[in-house]
Amino acid sequence: NKFSFMPVFEFYSKKGLGPVGLVHTLGIGYSLAYVKRDLYAFAISKEPISENNPASSAAVTVADFYDLNQKFDPIRFVEIMGGIGMKVPFAKRLAFEFGITYHVNIAINPGEQKLRTEENPVYDYEGIFYNARREILGTIVANTGLVFLF
Repeated sequence: NKFSFMPVFEFYSKKGLGPVGLVHTLGIGYSLAYVKRDLYAFAISKEPISENNPASSAAVTVADFYDLNQKFDPIRFVEIMGGIGMKVPFAKRLAFEFGITYHVNIAINPGEQKLRTEENPVYDYEGIFYNARREILGTIVANTGLVFLF
């Protein structure tokens, strides 16, 4: 689960008809990503993976489910968003909006002491932090919706 707080600014060209027409959006905010308590499948290598022993040849266990029963602190991000869209009016006070936004998430390092907790050998905060940082680095979102013009 990820929650964001981000003020978003919309910019129109000088010759634009704002609030309809081509619109550029820009936002910067703060996000929290929470790890859900659930069953997760993991395959664990029986031998250390190294340059001489790559993962493809290492003896790896069959994927097994491990219960994530512990609670981790949320992972914090600075989120930057930019996008372009179009608002097309179809009534006096209503417009149809569509566009694309790109979100970049920059993880805030929680500190070395917090990363080094070893409560569970399968799940550690360091692994979860670096996986989340890699997997939530950037997202592209297609937007559609109705806009009330006032």
